[in-house]
Amino acid sequence: MYKKTTLDNGLRVLSYNIPQANSFALGLFVNSGSREDFQNHEGIAHFLEHSVFRRTKGKTSKKISQEFENLGAYTNAFTTKETICFYVRALPDNFQKIIKLLYDITINPIFLDKDIDKERKIINEELKSYYDDPEELILDYSDEIIFRNSNLSHPIIGTEQSLLNINKDELERFHQLHLNAKNLIISIVSNIEHDKIIDIINKIFKLKNNSIFNNNRSISTYKPENLIVEKDYAQNHFLFSTRSCKFSDNEKYALSALSFLLGEGNSSILNYSLREKFGLVYSVYSNLQFYSDTGVFSIYAGSENKNIDRIKSIIENEFYKLSQKQFSEKELNLAKQQLKASAIMSIENFSDLMQDIAKNEMMNQQYLNTNEIFNKIDEISIDLLNELVERYMKNDIWSKIIFKIT
Repeated sequence: MYKKTTLDNGLRVLSYNIPQANSFALGLFVNSGSREDFQNHEGIAHFLEHSVFRRTKGKTSKKISQEFENLGAYTNAFTTKETICFYVRALPDNFQKIIKLLYDITINPIFLDKDIDKERKIINEELKSYYDDPEELILDYSDEIIFRNSNLSHPIIGTEQSLLNINKDELERFHQLHLNAKNLIISIVSNIEHDKIIDIINKIFKLKNNSIFNNNRSISTYKPENLIVEKDYAQNHFLFSTRSCKFSDNEKYALSALSFLLGEGNSSILNYSLREKFGLVYSVYSNLQFYSDTGVFSIYAGSENKNIDRIKSIIENEFYKLSQKQFSEKELNLAKQQLKASAIMSIENFSDLMQDIAKNEMMNQQYLNTNEIFNKIDEISIDLLNELVERYMKNDIWSKIIFKIT
């Protein structure tokens, strides 16, 4: 059962009770991400995510790690374009102690110059490994085009230059601005009763009733571009990408069905034509990313140099054939079954469920239970699906990026 309580200080607590659960998944979410990075300090949200684990009053990074491990807990964190999340998996008996520890590191971190210099080196190494991952890196190139002149355009991790600009004062300013009660959400999936959770958090999270950070999330006008970048990789990497709908749009369900039929399933159009029929690729897939005010629809393929023009031609030809043929009810029903299966699997994974209920809250959306999600999927009409085909299966709306072998 899902429940929500907003504390007097504005902190929102979301819980999903699963009586048979033998562990819990806990996430502390900051409703700010790399979109809120300071200018010339791109990557500071991600830098903060790393830095809070360095030191608190009376605790070093080693001590913090030991305390989590002594409690049998697994902890980690991540930063996205629109959120920072600190999460823990552990056993219910240690819930209160873990809440105290999580409060200490996220609300009361100490930033020292020597720790910041160490963390900068670590993130620079992470940046280098990122450069070696073309499937990830090409998405950053895509964002730079699709969201040019807006805060969605830069990499979450920042750049080598912007990391040099991050210092103690800027970290403290970012922390003070964003980690306040009204900008935080605690999401928990467990067998612990909601009232007990609220009682524990009320005792520990003694935060001021301060005003929420005003997210000024402007978005730029999109203009498709073509880009070829020479890279020292073993194969070429190809990405089609375009703008799509935002998270709160009901259209996202039909768009998810289109994405599945186009490039997500093993029997999808692009997987069949590029891999099974012609043997041109090992990997090809489509993907959707939804934000609070916009989204991205992308298609990725990787292949050797001689095939790249043919791959581009085949994808464009499949667009044309789809726009002429459109989908049948049978194909739509196949996509609906897959979307339902995906929804069930997400609900049965505690960590995924914990993140899902938090994301809906951050997007000002009501959390939907299984039956409600199924109803949304069942409402996808063949007319809407084919309307999206007409809207998206046009070559001139897609940006095309190629990482070409040097």
